[in-house]
Amino acid sequence: MRRLGLDDLDLAAILLNDGLVVAIPTDTVYGLAARLDDPKALDALYVVKGRPETKPLPVLVADPMAIHELLGEVPPQLSAVVERHWPGALTIVTACGEQLAVRVRASDGTVGIRCPDDPTARALLRITGPLCVTSANRSGEAPCRSADEVMTVFASTDSIVAVLDAGRRDGEPSTVVTVRGSQLHVLREGPIEL
Repeated sequence: MRRLGLDDLDLAAILLNDGLVVAIPTDTVYGLAARLDDPKALDALYVVKGRPETKPLPVLVADPMAIHELLGEVPPQLSAVVERHWPGALTIVTACGEQLAVRVRASDGTVGIRCPDDPTARALLRITGPLCVTSANRSGEAPCRSADEVMTVFASTDSIVAVLDAGRRDGEPSTVVTVRGSQLHVLREGPIEL
């Protein structure tokens, strides 16, 4: 696994565009990233993490407006919290089109989307477009908070070709919200209180 620095964003984007898995920093922890539109890359992401294939992948976007490109219309309750809390540690879960649901493997037709409050992650996302990103860890274990931890945990695999090192990340996992009926529901408590 190759360690990339902050000057290597273009190289990280090239690796991702080539269908490879790259570990990236977010505002909370490090994540494993793959192209949203590359089924082989998403398969590799599931395998390297040991993630159950029935558990859908979240999507990270570079800015709040990107959700409209992915989803079209967003429920007004979610639009309101996005306007207040993005970029930030808030994931919204909402209905998506069948094509996107198939990509992220969401059998219920929903997707989790977040805009991280991290300049490195957002700069990369501006180059690549939306990415599927899940925490950098083996399924069920604690997430990696540094490039060194990623390199240690995944030392025995060739499936992650690089880690973009932007220092330690000690954030709390994001707050996760959805809308049921007309009510906003918190699915996971996190740093953002609603």
